[in-house]
Amino acid sequence: MIKVLIIDDDKLARMGLISLVSWEKCGMTVVGEASNGERGLAFLQENEVDLCVVDLAMPVMPGLEFIKQAKQQHPNLQYVVLSFHEDFQNVQAALRLGTLDYISKMRLEQRDCEEVFLRVGEIMTNMEHSDFSEQEVMLVDADLQEEWLQFRWLYSNQVMEDLIAKTLKKSVSHRWLEHLLVRILDKSLELFEIKGLPSVPSVHHAQTALEWISKLREILRQNLHEKKSSNNEVCIFHAVEYISLHLNENLSIHTVANQVGISRSHFAATFKKITGLTFNTFIRQERVNLAKSLMESGESGPATVSHKVGYEDEQYFCRIFTEQTGMSPSAFFHQVSLK
Repeated sequence: MIKVLIIDDDKLARMGLISLVSWEKCGMTVVGEASNGERGLAFLQENEVDLCVVDLAMPVMPGLEFIKQAKQQHPNLQYVVLSFHEDFQNVQAALRLGTLDYISKMRLEQRDCEEVFLRVGEIMTNMEHSDFSEQEVMLVDADLQEEWLQFRWLYSNQVMEDLIAKTLKKSVSHRWLEHLLVRILDKSLELFEIKGLPSVPSVHHAQTALEWISKLREILRQNLHEKKSSNNEVCIFHAVEYISLHLNENLSIHTVANQVGISRSHFAATFKKITGLTFNTFIRQERVNLAKSLMESGESGPATVSHKVGYEDEQYFCRIFTEQTGMSPSAFFHQVSLK
């Protein structure tokens, strides 16, 4: 059984939660309660506890401070936080500290609470019987999370579209998405040092989260367009902008590296690290995407599109296009013409 300590300054809230949840069904048992963080720490010194359910807004020692101190003294302890909706910034701070989940005190209902504790119990069991890190188990799909945190979607429309589709297909929970948005915002601040980024919303649908990421992307791209910095991420963003404006020209790595003020060798390595593609592969991908767009809009047909995207050799372009799309430019144009 997972041993649970409930910490809340409101006695009625403590008693309500204790009576509301079928703890045994969740594989848990409540071993104690405390009215503030200091008393919670004292209880931990004398008793064995696996999971603390912590109210964030308490006198004497608020929930966040309790978690910070308890993590130092009891590194294996896990947490679920209680919070009102308007206190979501503190929920985000708690998630950054590794909290497994949260419960809204505005919706303190049996079904919602039991869903949370059943999920938390499963996570803690998995953590106990696997080699996964806490963060990997907590976020369920570490690979998808990592793809978002690589920020390649900032530099490529194609990557952005692919990640949105993959996220919708995965049907991840809104809790997973909230964790993800907090980490994306943190990394945005760390990488780009841009102020005025949108705060993370409370997520109830995947569309809400994806709209927030799209809004963040738009703000980041607008700010990076105007930003002058030797920061690698900023320099590569300017390189990608330059490439997109000159796809119909003879682009060389030397030209683009000079344009953003980076040596050719350093540029090549940095470009691949940040975008995930070599310079030449990235350009081929962008030219094919542009060609597809021109044909979809009816602006160009297969006979003229290669020249508009920077290829003098039509046969070479046809081979590149076919490798990336699985069909020839003529076949693609015929397909979109039927729509």
